[in-house]
Amino acid sequence: MSKLISDVIIEFLLKNNIDVIFTLAGGFIGPILNSVTKYKIKLYCFNHEQAAAMAADGYARITKKPCCLLITNGPGASNTITGVIGAFQDSIPIFVISGQVPYQQSINSQELNLRQLGVQELNIIPIIKSFTKYSYFIKCKDEVIETLYKAYSECITGRMGPTWIDIPLDIQNSYIDDIEESLEFTNTITPFLNKSYIDYNFIINKINESKKPLILIGNGIKLSNSESIFNEIITKIKIPFVTSWLGKDIVNNDNNLFSGVIGILGERFSNYAIQTCDLLIVLGCRLNVTHIGYDFNNFSKQSYKIMVDIDNNEMEKKTIKINTRIKSDLSIFLNNFNELVGLEDNMIKSDFTLWINKINLWKNKYSTIELNIHNLNMDGDVNSYYFSKQLSKVINKNTIIVTDTGSSSFSIFQSIHLINSKIFTAAGQASMGYGLPASIGAYIADNSNNIVLIVGDGGFQLNIQELQTIINYNLNIKIFILNNSGYLAIKIMQQNLFKSNYIASTNTTGVRPPNFIKISESYGIKAYNINNNNDVETVLNDMFSYNDVCLCNINMIENQLITPRVQSNGDNKSLEYMYPFIDMDIMNDELL
Repeated sequence: MSKLISDVIIEFLLKNNIDVIFTLAGGFIGPILNSVTKYKIKLYCFNHEQAAAMAADGYARITKKPCCLLITNGPGASNTITGVIGAFQDSIPIFVISGQVPYQQSINSQELNLRQLGVQELNIIPIIKSFTKYSYFIKCKDEVIETLYKAYSECITGRMGPTWIDIPLDIQNSYIDDIEESLEFTNTITPFLNKSYIDYNFIINKINESKKPLILIGNGIKLSNSESIFNEIITKIKIPFVTSWLGKDIVNNDNNLFSGVIGILGERFSNYAIQTCDLLIVLGCRLNVTHIGYDFNNFSKQSYKIMVDIDNNEMEKKTIKINTRIKSDLSIFLNNFNELVGLEDNMIKSDFTLWINKINLWKNKYSTIELNIHNLNMDGDVNSYYFSKQLSKVINKNTIIVTDTGSSSFSIFQSIHLINSKIFTAAGQASMGYGLPASIGAYIADNSNNIVLIVGDGGFQLNIQELQTIINYNLNIKIFILNNSGYLAIKIMQQNLFKSNYIASTNTTGVRPPNFIKISESYGIKAYNINNNNDVETVLNDMFSYNDVCLCNINMIENQLITPRVQSNGDNKSLEYMYPFIDMDIMNDELL
């Protein structure tokens, strides 16, 4: 029996548990959109393709499976690029389908170096090859099913990431005969690790030999669905752990072994821990510059380093030497390790109480929040660290916090206190404008959670049009705008490198925020305003008591410092040298 190819595409999605499509309508995806009406698949319409891509990213971070991003050709395809890049860098699966001009009208049908032939044509595949796991332009209808299988397989297996199929209009609208395939993908990829592949006893012995072991966990724990098993392991072996930004929500932050967030915008006590440990076990963190700092040679230089990662390339970077590299899906590695450490002969026998106590002493002594609010003026403009402290008290269990990028993420990830809640951002690409659409994706993924968006006045405007998407689908999202009248991250850079010679970052140099209260009300969204620190607690309670979407403009300190931080001023200091600097003798004593 013959079937319309656009129908086959929708059937393939549904049979492979992709039941959500994010789109912005266009003429060159007309047949696929028409097929959507024939099936029980959910369709969400956005007002910009970039926002649709970022929403697909947010959706996948919560569900840990892809949705379909369906976009038209030309500007529709090119508009998605920033969102897809962010997903690729953070290993987030998105199944992208773009429409294209009919094959005979495409430059791919010509053996010439043409710039364009068809209406609004853009040869998108060469552009996106470097930031997709798989991408393919379908040249004939016989390639459709094989391409769907290949794209889906690459999207969800190994190190996940976006895949992209570009399909001409005439092929979408044609028929394919005698479909024998079930259209349901079966994962036949053999895991590349078994118990005999690794000497787990070597790892256990290294732990027992060490005096100051430390575990660093990252987003790979979440991508491999290993949060629960890691919590089991840490309870057994009682080793302190630090996290990347995206690993902060894996274990409740009140755990005595939780030792904060590392990196150039991490916490001082966390960086002290990683710089003084004698054994570092890295689980699902790719150790990029934001994690290891600008001085590669002095990153955790006292430690023996064991790294477990699904991507061998990440362990072979010419930045730091990894003593023992283990290529593995973390879920396999951790389940095997958990079984072994539960046996009497493989117990962790060392007692790390002194080391844990030292880290907790640093935690209290070098509190990030206290550093930033110890001279707080309650009647003054809002300090974002104080806001974060109060927000931590108000949020309930099962809250998902989405941050935009820049200063709206820096202070939050440094200071938010999470108990049975989640937090994420576009950590790799750090695209302004990510937060609002990603929070929409998170809500669509799981509306049983409270969804909180924290965004700056600059980043909010890049996808502000998606407020209408929130209204269209009645999404209960709490939106907080940290309004510092410009681009705070840029202002800080200009203070450090250019003696506060501001340009293109402040009200007087070309960047002025609109009236967010009026904008919110024009969309029919209830708006709040926090003018000073005294207002924070009351407004937070009011907003979380309000059972609908609402927005809050926070009058933030315009030039608030983000501290502690490793300065990017050309000195290339290692992680322990964080601003505000402390006396060298005191620091050296701490690091003994």
